[in-house]
Formats: sequence, C-alpha cells, structure tokens
Amino acid sequence: MKNFTLRISAMVLTVLILFLNSANSFAASGPVVDDLQKAYQKEILFLMSYKKEIEKKLSEVQKDRASRLQAAKSEIHQLEEKLLSMQTQNELSKKRLSDLENESADKIDNQKALSGIVDQAALRFGKEALDKEGLNEQLTTAFSLSAQDLQSQTEYKWTEGEFFDGDGEKQTGKILSVGSIAKFAQKDGDMFSLYPAGDGHFKVWKKLPSGQAGQLKSSEVPEVLSAFVYEDASKEFQPKEEISFMKRAEAGGPIGAVIIGLGLLGLVLAGLRWKDLKLSYGSGSQLKQKLEVALDQGNFEEAKDLAEHQRGALGRLSRKLLQNLQKGRQSLEDLAGEVILKESQKLDRFSSLLVVFASVAPLLGLLGTVTGMIATFDTITEFGTGNPKLLSGGISEALVTTMFGLIVAVPILLVAQVLGSWGDRIKADMEQTAMMIINSVTGKKVSGDDGSL
Repeated sequence: MKNFTLRISAMVLTVLILFLNSANSFAASGPVVDDLQKAYQKEILFLMSYKKEIEKKLSEVQKDRASRLQAAKSEIHQLEEKLLSMQTQNELSKKRLSDLENESADKIDNQKALSGIVDQAALRFGKEALDKEGLNEQLTTAFSLSAQDLQSQTEYKWTEGEFFDGDGEKQTGKILSVGSIAKFAQKDGDMFSLYPAGDGHFKVWKKLPSGQAGQLKSSEVPEVLSAFVYEDASKEFQPKEEISFMKRAEAGGPIGAVIIGLGLLGLVLAGLRWKDLKLSYGSGSQLKQKLEVALDQGNFEEAKDLAEHQRGALGRLSRKLLQNLQKGRQSLEDLAGEVILKESQKLDRFSSLLVVFASVAPLLGLLGTVTGMIATFDTITEFGTGNPKLLSGGISEALVTTMFGLIVAVPILLVAQVLGSWGDRIKADMEQTAMMIINSVTGKKVSGDDGSL
C-alpha cells in the first residue's frame, strides 16, 4: 500500500511538471491555452482528492493491520502458555506412569519372591501340606511349618543306627541327631561327627574332643561343637581332597614339567653362583680396613703379610699388586684392571642364565595357558559342555602352567638381582682397594730394580 501511494504521488508530480512545461510552451496560444489550463487544474484537484482518499484508506488499513497483528501476538502468547501447560501435564503424566510401572514391577517381584518361598516350603514339607487357595494362606502355612521344623532342629534324639567309618566300613552304634542339621555317632566310647554320604547314609567326618563328647553324652550343649551342618541328608557330600604337588605337576602337562625343570636348574645355578660369590668375597671388608691402616702407615711388608693369608678376589688382587710395587703407576693400573677383569668373569658366572630363566618361565606359562585352552575348546567341540569334568584337564593345564611360570620366575629374578648386587659390591671393593694400593705406592718411595718409584 505504501508503494502504491508513492506511485500516485509520482504521477501527480509528473502531471504538474508536464502542466508547467505546457503552460510555458503555450503561454501565447490564447483561449485554447486557458481551456487546457483549466482542464489540467481540474485533473490536479481530482488527483489530489484521490490521493487524500487513498492516504485515508492507507491509514485505516495500517491501523487494522496493527490491531490484527496485536491480536495475533496475544493469541500466540496464549497458545504458548497453553502448550507449556500441556507439556508440563504430559511430563507429570509420564512420571506418574513410570512410578506406576515401577510400583507394578515391585509388586510382581514381591509376588514372585513370596511364590518362591512357597515353592521352597513345598519342597521341604511336601505339596500336600501347602495345598491351599490363595497366596496368603500358603504363606501362613509355610511359616507355621517352618517354625515347627526350626523348633524340632534344636532337639537331641538318640537312636540305634548304622554309619560308615573313615575306611568305608559299615559300623553300628548310637546315633545322636541334632534336629535335621547334624548327626553324631558313638562307638566304643568315642564320638564322631558325621556328614551325608548320600541316600540317607552318613560317614565319619572327624573325632570329637573328649570334652565335647562328654557333654553330648550328658545331653548338654557344648560352647564349641565340631559338627558338620548339612541341609539335605539325601545329597552326598564330597570332601575336598588335598592336591599334592605331583598331581598339580601332572595337571600341568609337558609344559609344566619343563617349567619345573627350568626352576630346579635355576635353583642349582643360583646355588653355584652364591658359592662362587661367597668364596670370592671371603673376609673382604676386614682385609680392606686392615690394608688401609697398614698403607697409611707406609708399612708395605705388613700389607703383604695381610694379603698373603687372605683368600678371595680381594686377597688375590692385593697380593698381585703388592708383589709388583717396583712398577710404575701405569703398569700397576693395567695389572689391577687385568686382575679385576679376570675376577669379574667368576663373579658374573650364571648371572645371564638366571635372568633368561626368569624371563622364559612366564612365557612358558603363557604357552601352557594357550595349549590348555585349545585342548578345552577341542573337548567342547567334540563332547559339548554337558560334563564339566571333561573340560577340567585343559583348564587345569592352562592355570597350573601359568602358576608354575610365576612361581619359578619371581624367586629366580629376585635371587638374580640380589646376587648381582653382591657381585657389583665385590667389584666396587676391588676397584677401591686397587686405587688405594696404587695411590699409596706411588705416593711413597719404594726402590725397585730399575730405580723407579
């Protein structure tokens, strides 16, 4: 509408310009020009009135547009508030629905738990005892029967019966039943605790101390009672057997045997290296202190006597140097280096092998793990997973070899490090002693065959 008004205004201005131009051009034309001028004036008046009318309509349209826009904004604001309210109600409804679903699931879980209690009671007391309508009645009956059974389990009852001794021989004697959770047998004045052997039979678990046995015979309850508490006498209990080292070694297979052999060999090498270090060390610390005192006093003869009566690497190094006092410093240093190098070969013997054994042992254990798992999967492929005993061989090999690998690697590594530190300390003592002797000799005048210091 605004563009239209501008166009009308432009048209009016154009007409005025044309009129002025025509008036200037035909100023001398006479009456015809006057008529034309009047016609133009009428047209201009008409256009100006038409412009005012259009501007009035434009103002009305703009007011109507502003009013409708305000109404639309108000309606949009109301709709937004309504949408927000509906969204809030929707979220509250969802939360309420979620709470109801959780509450329903809890009730279902509680009902299942209560039904499980009823099922356990039915297994214990029989389905006929719980043949009631309604879960509440069944629970009431189950708790009542459980209370009676619990009370009966605290009663002592002596009967004549049979049991099996530790060798599997059937014996006859008095049986003391402590409710339905424990049994004891009396035979030749001794009492034994029993454990279920299957099908209602019982076998000797262990012999009771005399104090406990005496109290049980008198129907008294000992403060401490060695009893095997069972839940179902019809199920056989298998006592856990102590697995010997040989059985574990057999379970490890060939790789386990290799690891054990590696460990034994490493132990022998460690023992030999310890012996070499012990012989090389001798009484090195004492000799070092005595030599230091004698050399400080310039008493080389006493130092020679001390070195002559000492064994070990330090004694051999000291004798070699003190026997060649007439040589120069460079010669003594070369001689000391030669002796230290020769002794180092003895001190470092088997050190590399021990480190290799410590590194190889866990790798062999890992290899045994892989081969054991391969054997397990082969068994699963052939026989399935129905019988766990068929899988135990491969699993045992996988686990036992790993255990053996670590058992061998850790001690050997520790021993190798300790012996290596000991050897390094002996080398350090040899170097210090050699430097002490050379410095003492070259700092004193010692006449030789060639007159050198």
